[in-house]
Amino acid sequence: SNSTAFSSFSSPRQPLVLRQSYIMPLFISTMATTVTEKGITSKQIIFALKLGGLLALPKALLDPRRPLVPTQETMEEGTIPYIPELPVNAEAIINYNQSLYNVQGIHTSPAGLESTSLVLSYGLDLYFTRVQPSKMFDVLKEDFDYFFISAVLLGMFVVTIATQKLSARRALSRAWK
Repeated sequence: SNSTAFSSFSSPRQPLVLRQSYIMPLFISTMATTVTEKGITSKQIIFALKLGGLLALPKALLDPRRPLVPTQETMEEGTIPYIPELPVNAEAIINYNQSLYNVQGIHTSPAGLESTSLVLSYGLDLYFTRVQPSKMFDVLKEDFDYFFISAVLLGMFVVTIATQKLSARRALSRAWK
């Protein structure tokens, strides 16, 4: 059959379903995913733990395409090998030393920066924070040299004006010859 032809009358092949099971070593009360303004930043899943913490894990850890045995193709794609136990490290807890018990829900919303998502958890307590799933790639560093960039920009502006004047003078002298 012609594989390039498409017909709405014939039924398509059955979809390929990918699924995997994961083991979370801690009890979860609720979860949400981060949202950014343009959706460019990689997402994180926010878990509210029964022990009083908010855990942020990359969504790539829950990707059903994670292979049991990594191949060259999957390594180039950047998928993580499949391990059923989700890793929980203390650095992924986003509420630091403040315990949040009886969390009823988590609401996330985009911030003005693409790299930042705002997280509000509510229940017995209210807790608000911001997370950067892909680090702060759209913010200048603290030690950014504003003076140097301003001087370079001003210098380029002066050189542009000077070369325009010289070019106009040269064109006028060529026209008189």
